[in-house]
Amino acid sequence: MTTKNALTPIGQICQALDKMEPSLNESLAGTGISTKRFLAVAKTAIQSHPQKDKLAGADRGSLFLAVKNASSDGLMPDGREAALVVYGDKVQYQPMVQGLVKLARKSGEIESINSEVVYDGDEFELYHDFDGVKFKHVPNWKGQRGAPILVWASVKLKSGERMARAYPKERIMQIASRSKMSANYDPVKGKDWEEFWRKAAIRNILKYAPKSTDLDKALEKDNAEFVESVDADGVVTQTPVMQTVKAEPKKRETKASQVVKESVEPKDEIIDLDPTDVGVVVDGASEILEEVSEEVSEEEIPV
Repeated sequence: MTTKNALTPIGQICQALDKMEPSLNESLAGTGISTKRFLAVAKTAIQSHPQKDKLAGADRGSLFLAVKNASSDGLMPDGREAALVVYGDKVQYQPMVQGLVKLARKSGEIESINSEVVYDGDEFELYHDFDGVKFKHVPNWKGQRGAPILVWASVKLKSGERMARAYPKERIMQIASRSKMSANYDPVKGKDWEEFWRKAAIRNILKYAPKSTDLDKALEKDNAEFVESVDADGVVTQTPVMQTVKAEPKKRETKASQVVKESVEPKDEIIDLDPTDVGVVVDGASEILEEVSEEVSEEEIPV
């Protein structure tokens, strides 16, 4: 048996990625990222993927397309800027917080963008007056911070304009109920739940900030995280994938929790998803797979 035939599924995938170099050269043009560096990061991400077995058995065409989409947006699939996420037997590219911030700054009009989770024991204020937004968050580093109660996001434009929004836990759970990865938003079950809370807040506040074409494209692809269904009347609706959270016993209100009630915003600011965008990542997978297959024989790289 030859060395090529003895490759593991992950080894086969990494070898096939090398055959995508001409295509990646084109999509990475103008991003400042070299193709060799991008490929090295992609291979490392695949080899160290937390669901490596599922990734290895997933549809190869969708995996190659996910890598291609990340390169098109100029984001590294390293788990920080972007991630390769397995949904069933498909792989999808998903921008992460660091990636969204990177693309937001590329608009040329955003000076800074931030987001953090607020806990019950923190000091927090967010309100507006005639002079603009008034915002303050002081984490309680010296004592017990308590339970997470909201997440905020702020944007400062180069023009000097500032904006800030707060999203209470209930709003984040509403967003989570439409996600294929709903457990990741759960502070108990989710390993990186803060990342998903912050990402949800950043996605929302970016609706009110100047955006580049690259950021718009990335946000459209990110909508693939959410699911949809068609009811009996043929109306497209968002399908909850997480059970309703039972109401917790009433607790003593703290200063931070009182601020939450005052900062709740209209429900129409919840993430808006275009149903036509859902599943966009898997469209065109056959073209990417065909591109790879043309340069690699079936004997060398089974696909």
